Amino acid sequence: MIKRFRLFFILVFLGAFFLCGCTNHTPGEKFYVVKEVIDGDTVVLTNGQTLRYIGIDTPEITNKVGRSWQYDPKEYAVEAKELNRKLVEGKKVRLEFDVQKEDKYGRLLGYCFQDTTFVNEKLLDEGLAVIFTYPPNIKYVDEFLDAQKKARALRKGIWQEKDVIPAALAKDFIGSIKNVEGRFAGLVERPNLFMVFFDDETRKEALKVVIFRKDIINFERAGINIFEHFAGRVIRVSGRISEYKGAAQIIVRHPVQIEIID
Repeated sequence: MIKRFRLFFILVFLGAFFLCGCTNHTPGEKFYVVKEVIDGDTVVLTNGQTLRYIGIDTPEITNKVGRSWQYDPKEYAVEAKELNRKLVEGKKVRLEFDVQKEDKYGRLLGYCFQDTTFVNEKLLDEGLAVIFTYPPNIKYVDEFLDAQKKARALRKGIWQEKDVIPAALAKDFIGSIKNVEGRFAGLVERPNLFMVFFDDETRKEALKVVIFRKDIINFERAGINIFEHFAGRVIRVSGRISEYKGAAQIIVRHPVQIEIID
């Protein structure tokens, strides 16, 4: 009788366990079910938590205007969302976490696997995402580097030549992930960052490439001195173009985002 009661209790517990939508509601557990795909790198789980994929950045679907968000997909944003949806929506996924399990917005930060597919890496493979490493979360940075290099070599997605723009036009593509090309014109060092300027002598309208001091270690590991390596060269920088104090900028966290052209 006791054995039967124990068996009944175990079966009831397991049934409730799997019906909850994930194996556990805490970030430390591994298996979840994706309820909805928001964009290429963000999903909502059936337990109500939002998951942001670590180490990559995909084009935005929406744009904030005032206090509200409006549908304003950037180039390849729809393609990235659709691939993400096909891979994970309504499916059970395995998540791996890095040093930081949540961001400042309370979203889970994770590496997403659906069956044998590494979703973060797949988006890079297809040229629908760019690397956005953010130490200390760098567990798969080498795999991501290889995936992006292959996509760039094959000119897939955002790496197509038609998507390269001159630095002078960067301010017209705020919010977009682009490949921006221009000649290295100068370097300014600040207490917490370095700013690389392109070939606009006034610097007022020039695109600025921002490299935070904490990310310099990625360049040092690659044997790159920023000024000596890029000075006077035509370079192509990949990343999201943002606006800061009226000027366009791209934040670079890893040397893979900068390619020497000449």
